[in-house]
Amino acid sequence: MLAYFRFWLNLPARIRFLFLVAGALFVGGGILVEMFNAWYDSVYGRGTMLTATMTHFEEFFEMIGPSVFVYALLSYLGSTAGEVRLRIGEV
Repeated sequence: MLAYFRFWLNLPARIRFLFLVAGALFVGGGILVEMFNAWYDSVYGRGTMLTATMTHFEEFFEMIGPSVFVYALLSYLGSTAGEVRLRIGEV
C-alpha cells in the first residue's frame, strides 16, 4: 500500500480525490455498515427488516466504490491519452 503513495500524490487533485472517495466508500462503507449490522443482530436478533436493509446498503457501498474508481481511471485516461479508439468485433 505504501509503495503506491508516491504515485497517488503525483496524480491530479481531482483524480486523487476520486481515488480517496472510492476507497472510503468501499472499505469504510462496508466496515461501518457491517459493524452496525453485527451490533444490531446481537441486540435484537437476526431476520428483521432493518437487518436486510442494512445488508443491502453494505452491498451498495461495496459496489459503488469500485464504480467511482473505474470512473476516476477512465477520467484520468481521457485527460492524458488524448484520442482512444476501441474496436470490438471480429478481426
